[in-house]
Parts: sequence; structure tokens; C-alpha cells
Amino acid sequence: MDPKKVKHLAELHFPLGGPRFRPCLEDVVELLIVEFGVDSGDDWLTAIQEGRKAWREKQLRTAVWDDPETARAALAQFDELQDKANETKREERVVQF
Repeated sequence: MDPKKVKHLAELHFPLGGPRFRPCLEDVVELLIVEFGVDSGDDWLTAIQEGRKAWREKQLRTAVWDDPETARAALAQFDELQDKANETKREERVVQF
């Protein structure tokens, strides 16, 4: 690409750290609704959160599959640091934008 050429947004490449944990469609839709005022239905936020949760869980399962050794080490460290009573899923972190 010519660095002196004026680029359009559609031509930009946003490096996002590899194939895992990229933004999902729900992230883009929420951006359009919140930041650009695109019309939406009354239940848009619930739909966005459900879709984002499913995407992130899928990405996490795939990341564990890609690197089970690191996943096991992280879980072992988690077990050392947490009481068994506090092992609940942090739902707000899974769905937040």
C-alpha cells in the first residue's frame, strides 16, 4: 500500500492479535447502535449479550483446544488461589462490550 494515498475506512486493516478472541458481529452491531444511533428493537441488548456470550465461549473452548497445556496451568493456578465456593462464572465479564 502507498502510505501517501488517502485511505478509506473500508481499506484499513486493524491488527487484532491473531485468529482468537477477535470482535464478533455482536460487537459491531452494538457499536453501530450505541455510537452511530442505528435503529434497533426493544430487546437488542439482550440479543447482543446472548450472541456475544456464545461467541466468547466458543472462542475460549477453541483456545483451550489449541493450547491445553497453558489451559491446565491456568486452571491449576486458579485452584490454588480460589476457594471452591467462589468458582462461579463471572457472567458480566462474558457479555460486556
